[in-house]
Amino acid sequence: MVNGVGWHADLRKQPFGDQITWHSSGIGEFEWTEGTLDAETLRRWTIREIVTWKDLRGEGLVMRHCVASYLHSCSSGKTSIWSLGLERNEQRRRQVLTVEVAVDKRIICQARGKANRLPEEKEVEVLRRWAAQEELTLAEHVG
Repeated sequence: MVNGVGWHADLRKQPFGDQITWHSSGIGEFEWTEGTLDAETLRRWTIREIVTWKDLRGEGLVMRHCVASYLHSCSSGKTSIWSLGLERNEQRRRQVLTVEVAVDKRIICQARGKANRLPEEKEVEVLRRWAAQEELTLAEHVG
């Protein structure tokens, strides 16, 4: 996921229809809640698989990177792309990381935040919890 400054204009022009979809990887989604609403420390972490061109392109636009260029890898089943999101105190979910999984090896091989920033410690903890739940391997360079 390289910096998407020039990629965005090109990807918006792609002739792909928003109806393009592909099969799920079969890896489960994830949800983890911590804190309490009373203390205004409630945080709900979710990891959702992206299985449509529209959502893949949208993820790239919101996160300002080139994940939309992964269309072929996703539609072929080689790669699955995931959106790690966070809701704080019942506010709307916001994307914090885009995650790439090599499906055949079940390896979380890349995770990037907005404009390709590296994952923060807490985000890596969430990835580790998901990896344990789904029997995935977290690549060393990811966290």
